[in-house]
Amino acid sequence: MREDFLSFVWQYQLFDKLNLETTEHRMLEVATVGQLNTDAGPDFFNVHVKIDGLEWVGNVEIHMKSSEWYAHGHNRDDSYDNVVLHVVWEDNHPVKDKHGHLVPTLEMKSRVDENLVNKYREMKEREDLPCSVHLDRVPDIQRIALFDKALVKRLENKASEIRMLFEASGRDWQETAYQVLAQGFGFNVNKIPFLHLSRSLPYKYLLKHRDHLFQLEALLFGQAGFLEEEPQDDYQEALKNEYEFLSKKYALAKDHLDKVEWKFLRMRPTNFPSLRIAQFATFLHQSSNLLALFFETEDVKVLGDLFALTPSEYWQSHYRFGKSSSKPVPALGKSSVDVLLINTLAPLLTAYGKLKEEYEFLNRAQDLLTSIPPENNKYIRLLEQGGFSFQHAFDTQAGLEVYRNFCEPRRCLSCNIGLSLMRKD
Repeated sequence: MREDFLSFVWQYQLFDKLNLETTEHRMLEVATVGQLNTDAGPDFFNVHVKIDGLEWVGNVEIHMKSSEWYAHGHNRDDSYDNVVLHVVWEDNHPVKDKHGHLVPTLEMKSRVDENLVNKYREMKEREDLPCSVHLDRVPDIQRIALFDKALVKRLENKASEIRMLFEASGRDWQETAYQVLAQGFGFNVNKIPFLHLSRSLPYKYLLKHRDHLFQLEALLFGQAGFLEEEPQDDYQEALKNEYEFLSKKYALAKDHLDKVEWKFLRMRPTNFPSLRIAQFATFLHQSSNLLALFFETEDVKVLGDLFALTPSEYWQSHYRFGKSSSKPVPALGKSSVDVLLINTLAPLLTAYGKLKEEYEFLNRAQDLLTSIPPENNKYIRLLEQGGFSFQHAFDTQAGLEVYRNFCEPRRCLSCNIGLSLMRKD
């Protein structure tokens, strides 16, 4: 049992109000439950109650045991001077405020239906998706509303991160698009070193060498720290020599990454950062204006084709330097291209649209996601096993946000679906 359950019970008044009284046997009436406070301070503001017929307006503090008032130091905190009612599951200690006045207390454990308590415990204790057994009882409109809100929040959170990159780049959208794209090529595991790589190697230098893929590779692999080691073959040595020249020209060497920052462990060779850097170089070789490419191209198939990359000849037979593959290295797969579009283009369109107040870009971001097949990962599979269905990436992106914010931390009573199931009982 946790405080979130007791807050839920208070907020929706799901307790027996017959002969309601405080622990001191003073008659109690609840006029309004107040507003839930998600910041520091008492749990509910602007509560209206009557105690022995006298009206009180103030705040409510909620604890499982009344003694937690002292454990949390509320007796010394001015923020709790205006608590007019202490709502607890168990009253195990009388409570006084900092002035020595007794705080009226309502004990709940004998007033809440046992079925509601059991439902809460069942949802909290399930190892899989908490609501899976009862999901068919939730109206479709509530699921849709939850997912729509979750997707907007997910896109806005990513857009906020992009806005910080934009400000740090001197409000340069080309540079920002380049850095976001770099993060995308890192996927989940190597997105941080990819971002560091893009920030240490400005896009303007790469543009000067866009027509020469070998030079792009030299700059990227050199800045990534892959050319510091003893060359494993002639190609790596040639890149190293080229990088030594270019890094002096642009004064880059002091900012390069260390190879140990890149993660190879327990990864499939197709996800090795060395291959991803080669693919990134190829994309930049093919694209002269990232801003126009991302913001003016509306056909998802055209965008997808641009990511269907065939890297330089060396990387068609290597996953890393010095180790030739017995089989041809496959191109960037369709599912990987979809992930890149989901994690780079949709957030970029959202960030750009919000900053410029051009809301057609926000619509394009959502349209893009509805045109991409649903993702397939362990979290989506878990949600599917629990009874959710997904038609496209719009749904799966929303599902991932719901899972991260509510399901994984077991915040069922902050979720519309969890609330709906609990309130039905």
